[in-house]
Amino acid sequence: MTQQSPKKEQEKAKKELFRKEAIDRLASPEQLDQLVKVVDPKAWVPLVGIGLLIVVGGLWSVLGRLPLNVTGQGVLVRPRRVVQLQVPGGGRVLTLDVQPGDPVEEGQLIGTIDQSATEQQLRQEREKLARLQAQADESTTLDARQVELQKAVIQQQRAALQANLETTQLLTPVLRDESLQSIRENRRSLDVRLKQTQELLPTLQERVESRRRLLAEQVITGDVLLQAEQEYFNSLAQVADLEAQRRQLDVQEAEAQRQYLQNLNTIREIQAQLQDLASQEAKLSQQQLETGFNRGNQIEQVRERVAQLELELEDQGAITSPYTGRVLELAIVTGQVIEPGKQLASLEIEDEDEELINLAYFPDRDGKQIEPGMAAQVTPSIVKRERYGGIVGEVESASQFPLTTQEITAAVGNAELAQNFTRNGPPVQISIQLEAEESNASGYAWTSSQGPDEAITSGTTTVVRVRVGEIAPIAYIIPLFRSWTGVY
Repeated sequence: MTQQSPKKEQEKAKKELFRKEAIDRLASPEQLDQLVKVVDPKAWVPLVGIGLLIVVGGLWSVLGRLPLNVTGQGVLVRPRRVVQLQVPGGGRVLTLDVQPGDPVEEGQLIGTIDQSATEQQLRQEREKLARLQAQADESTTLDARQVELQKAVIQQQRAALQANLETTQLLTPVLRDESLQSIRENRRSLDVRLKQTQELLPTLQERVESRRRLLAEQVITGDVLLQAEQEYFNSLAQVADLEAQRRQLDVQEAEAQRQYLQNLNTIREIQAQLQDLASQEAKLSQQQLETGFNRGNQIEQVRERVAQLELELEDQGAITSPYTGRVLELAIVTGQVIEPGKQLASLEIEDEDEELINLAYFPDRDGKQIEPGMAAQVTPSIVKRERYGGIVGEVESASQFPLTTQEITAAVGNAELAQNFTRNGPPVQISIQLEAEESNASGYAWTSSQGPDEAITSGTTTVVRVRVGEIAPIAYIIPLFRSWTGVY
């Protein structure tokens, strides 16, 4: 206690000292007329700035406008059209696997038709095909043997004719030359003898005349004259005989020429026969080919018929959907006998030629605020909104009542999407038309850029923001002020 008391007394004395000095300074009459600095002039600058900000903020909170958006989920689809499905083949309807309102995929089985008649035809054609193939194999073997035999006979005939042709071609000129040479030699010999005999005739004739004069003079007897006349007549007969032999040589020469020509004709006939044999052989080969072709063609026709019936049995027995869509109505019932081409069902399908639209779904409280013509921003799930923004769109139509899961499934064609859209209750459906821009890779106009490089396709999910109006900023402050103060 003794150590702390002096320290406390010093502090107390110091406080009393400062208070006394302050009192003395204020009480001094010399300082009463001096100005007191309340605020430094430099401090007015931030105060003025803050004041201006408060004024501008107040004016903006009253006169400014903020966009009022509602957000929903959607999916890009193409406008739909109704098509009629026809039954490809006739028969009795065995099963129908869909009902009106059911979604169907391309290639999905819709029903089956009894094809017992087609199956019977198919069995008959298959039996016919097997029978024709067996006959073709057997006939081909027999025809081949027969053709081989006929060709062997033709080869023998060709060999004989060829040998005869070669012999005739070899001997014909030789025989002609030898015959003509012999005739020429005989003609020369006859000409010599004829000339000699003809030269002797005047002498013999003169001799006969001389003998006649001598007989008249009775110098010789009649026998001598007769002998001379006989020699003369014998010479005349010899001349006639030689001339006849010469004419016979002409006949022989003509006969030799005729025989030569006949041999030439024989050669041509043999050559013609050889050509005929070649034609027969070619004809046999051609007939064999034609027969095989006809059999093969007949088999091929039956095989094509079998393939056609198998295809008909596969295509006409099973009724499949050629499109992806939704069944609107069925025109047939199970057990009904129908003709080919009869209408089966009506399908609602996407029209690939139409541009994409966005079907968006909003809670009922938000959807009721949306009207046709309002601006919309559609952001596909495959792009980043921070980078590309969204596709510029415009509200085209809005449903009057909230839609059920089944109705949404029929619209978008996907039950899982429909359940996702209705997890917070039945939503309102909004149809949004997208603004096209051909210069962009995606084909659409974007709010913040030219959009991504990839194409935007049907079935892409989206986040949709629709501008339903504008509001003054103070409208946000008043509810906060009321909630803080409790003043209404």
